[in-house]
Amino acid sequence: MDRSRYVGVLLLSCVFMFSIPSSSARLHSFAKFFHTQTQTDVALEPADFNHTYSGMVGRQSGKVYVFNYTRQQNDTDAIRISVSSLKAERSNPILVVVKQQLGVLSWQIPLFLDKIYPFHSTSRTLCPTINYLDDDKDNSTIYNPNTTVYQTIYVDLSTASMSNVDFNFRAYQVEDFFVTTDVPMIVRVSPSEPQYVEYVMPDGIDHVLVSIESLEADKYCSYFSIQPVRCPVADIESDLRVEGTFQTITSKGSIVVARVDMPRFYIVLTVRPVDYLCQEIEKIIPHTNASSAAYSRVKTVKITVTESISFKGYFIACAACVGFFIGFYVITCLLLASNIVKWKYCFGKVTKERANKEDVTSHGKVLDELEKDIGGDPIPGRSAQLDASTSHANNGAPNTSSDSTTSPRRRHGSGESDQEITDEDEFQEIVRTKSVVYVTDLTHKSRERLSKKDRQYRWSMITICIFYGLPVAQLVITYQRVLRNTGNEDLCYYNFACANPLGIVSDFNHVISNSGYVLLGFLFILLVRRRQLQYIKDKMENPDNYEGAKAKGVSPHFELFYAMGLALIMEGLMSASYHICPSYSNFQFDTSFMFIIGGLGCLKMYQTRHPDILPNAYISYAFFAFIILMSVIGVVYISLAAWIVFSISLFLLTMAVSAQIYYLGHWHLDFGIFYRFYTRVRQEGLFRWPAHMNRFVPLSIVMICNLALAVVGPVLQPLDFASYILACFVSNFALYVLFYLVMKLRNGERISRLTVIFMLLSVGSWAGSLYLFHRGPIDWQVTPSRSREVNRPCFLLHFYDEHDVWHMTSACSLFFSFMVMLTIDDDLLTVLRSQIVVF
Repeated sequence: MDRSRYVGVLLLSCVFMFSIPSSSARLHSFAKFFHTQTQTDVALEPADFNHTYSGMVGRQSGKVYVFNYTRQQNDTDAIRISVSSLKAERSNPILVVVKQQLGVLSWQIPLFLDKIYPFHSTSRTLCPTINYLDDDKDNSTIYNPNTTVYQTIYVDLSTASMSNVDFNFRAYQVEDFFVTTDVPMIVRVSPSEPQYVEYVMPDGIDHVLVSIESLEADKYCSYFSIQPVRCPVADIESDLRVEGTFQTITSKGSIVVARVDMPRFYIVLTVRPVDYLCQEIEKIIPHTNASSAAYSRVKTVKITVTESISFKGYFIACAACVGFFIGFYVITCLLLASNIVKWKYCFGKVTKERANKEDVTSHGKVLDELEKDIGGDPIPGRSAQLDASTSHANNGAPNTSSDSTTSPRRRHGSGESDQEITDEDEFQEIVRTKSVVYVTDLTHKSRERLSKKDRQYRWSMITICIFYGLPVAQLVITYQRVLRNTGNEDLCYYNFACANPLGIVSDFNHVISNSGYVLLGFLFILLVRRRQLQYIKDKMENPDNYEGAKAKGVSPHFELFYAMGLALIMEGLMSASYHICPSYSNFQFDTSFMFIIGGLGCLKMYQTRHPDILPNAYISYAFFAFIILMSVIGVVYISLAAWIVFSISLFLLTMAVSAQIYYLGHWHLDFGIFYRFYTRVRQEGLFRWPAHMNRFVPLSIVMICNLALAVVGPVLQPLDFASYILACFVSNFALYVLFYLVMKLRNGERISRLTVIFMLLSVGSWAGSLYLFHRGPIDWQVTPSRSREVNRPCFLLHFYDEHDVWHMTSACSLFFSFMVMLTIDDDLLTVLRSQIVVF
């Protein structure tokens, strides 16, 4: 029909309309007249379900199929419409309009998705009439499932094509529209043929797990959505992303649904026309296939709805996790109260005179008071006493490390004096010339100065925890809100097969399983505090055991232990924060304090026999910050250059630390190192037999191991850069502990039974932890849909997966490792400090 005919029909219609007096009659007559003039051949054809109709439509000939049916009591009236046409063109498509009593659904053939790929065969499921305005429980019988309702559906097929276009049409009632608990349902979906089914949660079930599994080898990228029961249903990709909860899948997908959120819901499935969103790579499709009906992406999937854990199960699982770690407190109290295990620092009771003072509860004030008492009223003859065995071990050299040299410094306070500088020079000369160095040789700084330096580690750690933790908490809460508001579960890498929500937290089991870090961190701090108070009490009553030639055991320093305990607590809090919405962008939340734990552990092991050489806390934490920065750069801007920079830094750091240990802290990295190296080579030659072979051999092994780590990184370039750095830290910490144990045994020291027990527990728990860590049920190095391919169901109490158990076992591993460090030198408590070898 050309433009002149339209204009003529419009003018005749206006004249005809105004010749009728009633306004309502005018509008009705106008519509009827215009329709008959513009669409001359519209056939109303009664139709039956489960019958295929073929025909032709053109610009002046359309088809309208009318279905009259009765919805029986408790039956579904879900109707599926299938329309296909091989001759329909993009410029003049066939328009499909389905009119129900309460809604309209329309689409076109060919259906173009992503504006590229045409689909000539389409199928859509009509929303059941009973689900329209389901929340409006009025007197209308249409919403009552126990009422028989008569329905009429009109399916209008039309096109603007000048030539007739053939089509095939079929409508049928969906028999298996409702999913039953524990009964799998098989459906076939494609980009132009989405599917959805309905599930009604039975009474007595609090949570259900909806699982999707592909039954074909082709892992087409698909959408899986859970939507509340209402009409219309968002089953096309553009609508699906703004309704309900959705995720992309290739072969597997799972979503946990709580009754409090949706007692009834739709399970919606559709296939994307391309796979880039899931695979990050797209297959090359020939143009002939992309533009023909042969291009189809049909996917057969199995839908299974199973009962998930109940609220009672939530309580039992959470109580079991917390109760397991509370058991550590109970066992500790029982051991401390019994005579089976006697802790080495269980000394005599504090005197009434000291107990009545308020300062007894404050470590810093008590130490200051002790220093004043000792410095102001020295024990007679103490500065002149020398142990005979020490003099013999020092080849007859006078013992310059007694407190007679340190007493003037105590009276000077923490400042440097000329006498102190002179003594330091003499002290370095003694260390360089002696073949065997003892702890007394490295115990020259005043207690007040060392205590002040040690306390910086604890207070700096508290500051770091506050300034690091608060922004992290704000960020993860924002992540969780965005997740719940958008419904896009591709934002977070959960193990969706075992993600049990609670409140606003979508994966509560991975949060509560981190409670072990927090509880065991507090327990470790309490044990350190107990040992510190016992040390203070015994020093008040027996000062001779800690000063002068009669001093016994290694110098006790507790502040680094406090910092380690705080780091363990923060590891639990940061790991829980990370698991609120785990992804590659916030993985450093989970690893930052692991770096700090490994670094503080190495520092503490070194401080044990080098009390005067502990680096400044600010420098140490600045170094940890640099490592975290390297980790972030490696994750965000991963490249060969980043690997090379880190490998060179690792090797240089290993050399510097090894030199520090070999020369007992009297090796300085400054601009004068080149001149000193040149002078040493000129005087002694380039190659010289090591003077301290017992330290040289283990340190060489450590350097070889770190060289291997430095080479493996740039060569293999594992995708998980942060885990690689963490592996370097953990490996070096383990190597240093092993080095310490070997040197203890080599120097004739023994390891206490309690330490051996903690070592065995630590090794066993670390073995299990590493095994579980490598069986992680997620992989944020790939796309979210591919990560779901490795998702695994809960296996412990129907609530925890392998990574949850990793949290628990690794918390135990770190605690036992800390206890090894705390008790490793308990065998030396009765040994004179002048007889304890430094290594």
